[in-house]
This record gives sequence, C-alpha cells and structure tokens, in this order.
Amino acid sequence: MQVQITPEALAFLDARRLGGDRSLTVAAQFVTSCCGPSLPPVVAVGRPADPDGFHLVAADGVEVYVDGLLEPSPERLVVELSHYEKYSELTARVS
Repeated sequence: MQVQITPEALAFLDARRLGGDRSLTVAAQFVTSCCGPSLPPVVAVGRPADPDGFHLVAADGVEVYVDGLLEPSPERLVVELSHYEKYSELTARVS
C-alpha cells in the first residue's frame, strides 16, 4: 500500500504532534444500519491505543498506522487537510 501525505497535511501534523511523535492513525468507521453509506476513514494524530490489526506504513517521515479493516484494501491512500467553516481536520481518501 502506498500512502501519500500532502504538504498542507504534514504542516498541520507537525503543528499538533504529541511529544515529538510523528505518527498518524487511519481507522475504519462502521455504520450499524442496513442502509447506511460507507464512511471515509478517520485520521487521528498519534499511534493507535492498540496497534494489533493495523499495518505500519512509512510515508514522508511519518509512521502511518492503517486499519486492516479498511475494505477493500486500498492500493493508495491520500491523507490531506480538509477545511470547514470553523475548523480544519486531517482526512483520508482512497484512490
């Protein structure tokens, strides 16, 4: 799997990293209904509390923990910074 982190997302991460830790967690989200849409992965600064089930991928000097439950397993994952009216957050998209 290839992980790309945009320059804007790297700057956001560097401004918020915890104790010098340069890592991200990309976790799957699940909807518990019969008709819900699939949701994009959640991106969090830092390592997962329990790394079992995550694949460690190095990208741009960052340790990226990718949830093994992402289906189908993406060939390429792009972490970028998304802007909303009152805040910004890291997001991931499969390409």
